Amino acid sequence: MKKACQISAEAHVEAMKFVKPGMTEQEMEAFYLYEFSKRGGRFSAYTPIVAGGENACVLHYVENSQPLKDGELLLVDAGCEYELYASDITRTFPINGRFSEPQKQIYEIVLN
Repeated sequence: MKKACQISAEAHVEAMKFVKPGMTEQEMEAFYLYEFSKRGGRFSAYTPIVAGGENACVLHYVENSQPLKDGELLLVDAGCEYELYASDITRTFPINGRFSEPQKQIYEIVLN
């Protein structure tokens, strides 16, 4: 389980560096699957949720097909399976790499 979580956590960090406005949710889903695989996590533990902007408000959103917009947040619920052990990590981060002031305030409230 520790290895599955490590692989998934590293994929999330790389995704935060990789994401750019204009990409699609599907591109980000593919990026996660690639990052899992190159680290030894052959499969996703479940269908990833990759939801930009308002799509993050849809419970169990898995369409993962919309464009990612500048100034919005991306919610990702994705984890890999490693040797039949599953991980599950959910993160929300800014698509353009910077939280707006209101986004930052909400993030800090949730964090605390």
